[in-house]
Parts: sequence; C-alpha cells; structure tokens
Amino acid sequence: MPSIQDTIYPRFKSNLTEKDLEEVYTPAMNEIEWAEVKSKGTLQQLALLVLIKTVQKLGFFIRIVDIPEAIVVHIAKKAYLPLSAKEEWKTYNETRTSKRHFRFVRDYFSFGHLIMRPITF
Repeated sequence: MPSIQDTIYPRFKSNLTEKDLEEVYTPAMNEIEWAEVKSKGTLQQLALLVLIKTVQKLGFFIRIVDIPEAIVVHIAKKAYLPLSAKEEWKTYNETRTSKRHFRFVRDYFSFGHLIMRPITF
C-alpha cells in the first residue's frame, strides 16, 4: 500500500532522511543557473530553488513558510546560498516577487525542464 506521500494528496515526509533530501531536493546545476538569472539576491534565488524542488515533488505550490526547514537548509547548502531569517521568509511570502516567482516556475516547467539530474559533490 502506498504511503500518503505517494498518493493523490502528496505531502512532505514527516521524517526526511539525508537520502530523501539528496534524491528529491538537490537542485540540478541548470536549476541553480536559472534561479541566478531569474532573480536578484540570494533570498530570491533560494526561494526559486525551493519552489522548483517542492513543486517537482508535490505537483503544486505551497507557501514557502510551510516548507520544512530541513528542505530549505539542504537546498541552500547544495546551491551555496546563505540561509535567511524566518522573518524574511514571512515577508517574502507576501511580496509581489513571490507571485512573480510562481509564474517563473510555471513557465520553467511548461518549457519541458522536468527531467533534471541533481548535482553531486
């Protein structure tokens, strides 16, 4: 029987392992480069990467403040981006930039970038 994460109502695993993070949430080099081109500032780049990886996993958008911290930390580490304070994430979520990023991610997936390999270090 499939787990709830693998059903029609996907969710984040409650106990993410390093293997889960590595296999599912490690950004590919082309994703990192795309985020650099599409955004100004490290918070925005990280937000775009987090959106890409979570939409790939879930199939829909989720508020950035609702994404498990382990995922954000993993993506930041793999993309060599600094972590932002939680207050900045809350502020980001309410900006026009976040809405623009949703559109960027939709466009990204509509151009067939769905098959990506993660970066290995």
